[in-house]
Amino acid sequence: MTDPVLAHVPAFSDLLNDGVSNLVVLDFDGVINPFASRFNINQKRFYRPNHLVHIKSPWSGNEQYPVKWSDDLMSDLSGIMGDPGTVLIWLTAWKQHVAKPVSLMGLETHHPQYWLDFDKGVSYRPRQGAKRDAMSDYLGGGTLPEGVRVAWADDEVLTGAHSADVTSMFGPGLLPVRSDPMNGLSKWDVTQISKHLGQAASNTSKREGSL
Repeated sequence: MTDPVLAHVPAFSDLLNDGVSNLVVLDFDGVINPFASRFNINQKRFYRPNHLVHIKSPWSGNEQYPVKWSDDLMSDLSGIMGDPGTVLIWLTAWKQHVAKPVSLMGLETHHPQYWLDFDKGVSYRPRQGAKRDAMSDYLGGGTLPEGVRVAWADDEVLTGAHSADVTSMFGPGLLPVRSDPMNGLSKWDVTQISKHLGQAASNTSKREGSL
């Protein structure tokens, strides 16, 4: 059976013409799939994974790659991605093959999910820093159009000065979210993404209020 793959994202202008006003751009490892092998059950800031599977690595046919996820995180992201004006784009070394692990997670989106290439398809394991250039090329390298909101979450390329560079490049319409690689997106991160996109984060706000 052939593994699922994602289509490459249409042109930014095409999405806007189709009525899309919000983009959620996600890395996979360290964002959705946390790197930690053990989790503190008393840690309430983060989503605690309740699933673990091993999937054939997209980089090596002999490697079984661990993938972990939280049903609560999938539920909260599905709430964001269920909005008709919001599209999910994966910007990850998994490339189009991220469809395989994501298909197991129960993530629901209104629109098809897409992937954005950041190394022109030539690298075995792409250079993470090239993601910034890919985003600039895709979004046009300047301030986002009025009314357009982008939330970009990554565990590597949005640190320190790099995060400030991204904000200065695209203006306040882009929210950079640097996740904790060991734990992935926090509940606060997801709430901020939802607020930035102008959505009511009912599920996340309830959970955060109970901490």
